[in-house]
Amino acid sequence: MIPHLGLYGGNLRYLELGNVLTDRGVDFTIATPDATRPDYLAYRGRTAAIDELRADPPEILLLSEQRAFPEFLAFPAARRVFYAIIEKTARDAEIAAAARRGEIELLANSSGIQRWLQRKFRARSTLVRGGINLSLFRPLEPGEVAERRPPERFSVLANGRFSRRRKGSRLVVRAVDQLARRRRGLEVRFFDASTVDHEARLPADLSCRARVRLDLDVPRAELRLVYGSCDLFVSAEKGAGWSNQTIEAMACGVPVVCTASGTRDFAIHERTALVVPRTVWHLERAIQRMAGDAELRRSLAAAALEKAREFTWERTADQLLGALGLTPAPGSTPRA
Repeated sequence: MIPHLGLYGGNLRYLELGNVLTDRGVDFTIATPDATRPDYLAYRGRTAAIDELRADPPEILLLSEQRAFPEFLAFPAARRVFYAIIEKTARDAEIAAAARRGEIELLANSSGIQRWLQRKFRARSTLVRGGINLSLFRPLEPGEVAERRPPERFSVLANGRFSRRRKGSRLVVRAVDQLARRRRGLEVRFFDASTVDHEARLPADLSCRARVRLDLDVPRAELRLVYGSCDLFVSAEKGAGWSNQTIEAMACGVPVVCTASGTRDFAIHERTALVVPRTVWHLERAIQRMAGDAELRRSLAAAALEKAREFTWERTADQLLGALGLTPAPGSTPRA
């Protein structure tokens, strides 16, 4: 059950998982208020209106959006499974309490979320890590790199959702701005998508000595070109579950500076990324180090690419089916 469909972010996991599970013979349905189908990803599963699903309830109902939790708890499904993908939402305590009472089953999309649920709420969850679509996210060819990365420029890419402080977009701007006092040729580039619940734009009060640009509503099939056009990806999130964009950058062969939030399962400090505290000073120092050391960027990017390839959506589907006890036998069609 999904309140809306968006171009980037958490809802994509259901589209990717839906394709894998549908191909495996699972009767997988995405329910939205009006049965909307995505137009930015070739989704092969079924869609239905939420009211339609109430009339013919599924065996298992999955939800990640905490704002829809009251409706989820009242929904007439045999099993209700909440898939936690983010920390510190308004209903965390309520969701954890329902899990402790046995009213819902609880999944966590990263080891960080799993540990947080246990530490903060004493709520046990089953780990079902996120994934990456390796057919969409892959390194640029050498000719593409030469065309898109001019040697006189060092381009930093980051999440552009300035309306959500937890994304850390302003921290990245400030870090690049500080570095631009000492280094020329810097650019900071952001990307974001228009959705119903936030304003996608560069803030009017944004100030930076480096060039700043925002790529808005880039088609998903073209995102690898955005990642691959940049020399470095920086993630300054907090309270994240599975940082889709960080692992997408890694899968595109782009070196990464990141916080530990949402990246603990694949970002290993000094091996696959530079993992730093969430401060402007630490981000600036790491970006400076990366900008001045081409061999470090190369080695971290190569190791990160290999690490990212471990996290396919097929593997996530295996974990999900195992967590639900739904490994389908030949000829069976489990319904979720």
